[in-house]
Amino acid sequence: MVFQPLTERNYHIFYQLCAGAPLKERKDLGLDTDITKFHYLKQGGPTSTPINGVDDAEEFRQTQHALSTIGISVEKQWAVFKLLSALLHLGNVKIIPMRNEAAIDDVDPALQMATRFLGIPLADFKKWTVKKQITTRNEKIISSLNAAQATGVRDSVARFIYACLFEWLVAIINESLAGENGEGASRAEMFIGVLDIYGFEHFKKVRKSNEPPYSIRCADFTLRPIQNSFEQFSINYANEKLQQEVRILSTILAGSVLITMFHGKSVQRPCVQT
Repeated sequence: MVFQPLTERNYHIFYQLCAGAPLKERKDLGLDTDITKFHYLKQGGPTSTPINGVDDAEEFRQTQHALSTIGISVEKQWAVFKLLSALLHLGNVKIIPMRNEAAIDDVDPALQMATRFLGIPLADFKKWTVKKQITTRNEKIISSLNAAQATGVRDSVARFIYACLFEWLVAIINESLAGENGEGASRAEMFIGVLDIYGFEHFKKVRKSNEPPYSIRCADFTLRPIQNSFEQFSINYANEKLQQEVRILSTILAGSVLITMFHGKSVQRPCVQT
């Protein structure tokens, strides 16, 4: 949501929205067909988009049709697109580094549009992006965040909102497929499931100029990956464990096929010893 490595795009819906929204709506939402104007869309570099053979404007129309098909009204669709636009403007909010703290300009147009579309007070959002509060038994302590911490807060808000929007959409799709009062689900004899397997990622690491490129120093935080976050580590770990399960299942199935081929019947015993 908030970062893309070189040659990769953000979620396709953002590019579809910028390319396919009618001129009036695009203007009202502060969008532009030039995606380099949005920090959350341009990090993949000039080769990341457009995708050869893909018409984002046409894809946007197909997305609208699909949303209508599952019962989401046009009015509600544009409420969703308004939220997505708010996230793009949120990524453009400029965090100004100071000596020991960070600041945000009140007249930052990205801040104004993002908070207006999200329906939240500008002053409150600005304050709690650059400050944190710790509540003790007897008092509340407010301290300032530096620019990196404030940027993390801004990006975390964007990720959280997108995650909530995605979960809401999944719930709407499930309700649509289930039918009124769940009658469709109760009568269904078949089930369609989607398995979205995680993708491995690897990014460049920061290292000191006098050190070899493959040295490992766990205590030196300057050598940690620039973008490889704990979340990405978790994804890679889960993917590896899933691949192990798939390999085991493939071995079991292959073993069953071989036994059946050679014996002419199924054998009720495990093919893989653990």
